[in-house]
Amino acid sequence: MTFKKSILILLLILILALAFKIPALLSDSSFWFDEIVSLEIAKKPILDSWQYLKWENNPPLHYWFLHFWIKVFNQSEIALRLSSILFCLLSIWAIYFFGRRLFSSQVGLMASFLMAVSSYQLFLSTDARMYPMLLFFSILSCHYFYQTLNQPKKLNWLLYITFTLLAFYTHLTGFFLFISQGIYFLYHHYYLKKDQPRFSSWLSSQIIILGLFLPWLITFAIRSLSTFNSNAWYLHTQGGGFLPLQLSRSFLFLGDKYPFIELIALIIFIVLFILSLARIHSWYSINKEFKVQLILKPQVFFLLTIFLIPLLIGFFLQLWVTKYYVIATIGFYLLIAVGFNNLKIKTNSKTILVIFIFVLLIPYNLNIIKMNKHTWHQVAEYVETIQQPADKI
Repeated sequence: MTFKKSILILLLILILALAFKIPALLSDSSFWFDEIVSLEIAKKPILDSWQYLKWENNPPLHYWFLHFWIKVFNQSEIALRLSSILFCLLSIWAIYFFGRRLFSSQVGLMASFLMAVSSYQLFLSTDARMYPMLLFFSILSCHYFYQTLNQPKKLNWLLYITFTLLAFYTHLTGFFLFISQGIYFLYHHYYLKKDQPRFSSWLSSQIIILGLFLPWLITFAIRSLSTFNSNAWYLHTQGGGFLPLQLSRSFLFLGDKYPFIELIALIIFIVLFILSLARIHSWYSINKEFKVQLILKPQVFFLLTIFLIPLLIGFFLQLWVTKYYVIATIGFYLLIAVGFNNLKIKTNSKTILVIFIFVLLIPYNLNIIKMNKHTWHQVAEYVETIQQPADKI
């Protein structure tokens, strides 16, 4: 596939994503609590906002970005949430180039398509919070991390450090990158016995990233230790089933359940996931037997670390908050795309399968579009009708 054709298909995928995101944006309602926090901090001058950020669990980058965003646009619900849609579209673009760098244009395009039609991604794109920004910077971090392993040039190191640091300053779960990439580097250096890049170069990059993140991390650590609350909501989240499986299921299906549709879709995605790790080596039609050959390419192992490490950490912490695992979706979508690329079927059959997957996921996206998430404006209107001049609100 030529580069021009790939870019044309990618543009069509972006248009498809917008076809879901714009109706969801326009049908959404008032801000909810966390969005109000983001807006109120963003409205403060950059230096003044630090005193508020000292009591916030999240790093400051997204708030500072919104500070300039609302100056250019405005602070309405639609304007603020458009920033999340922007980063979701940029993530679709970025995962294409990451997949292309790891494998091929076909893999990158399939991963972009899955991200575009995922109701999980649609939900994040209509929430004026930092998770789409985190996803974008994390994809670029992984992209340039892999670049440094193959081309350890100064520019690649600089871009890797920059985007990883931006991810760290967007949300604390950026640390998933630190762990996943660290495990893969050790695999690359000791198991694959690759001498380049040098261990000292990688270690220096980690020290630089942590050193530049330390000013906020120290502030956060001191405050968290002094105000630790064992009753905090995020320490008591619950869900059903095995956490890693339920979370990964949410990366495609979010919202009301359609058991029959989801069963068919899950069978397809499980097969594609297996095909990213193994291939049918031989088939004996007489005995109706087949042999499966495990093929764990280094790129696949890298994607597995990105996908599994956050879910395993969440499993031990029992933290059932799907948006905290947005980084894991990078590995997930790309692994499914690799399995799809490994399918030994004709191009026309692959096209039909893509259309079929799209049709299966439509109901979940329509639920997100129709879902009226928050109605705080109705509460405000009611309060205004009954308030008296001396009332304190």
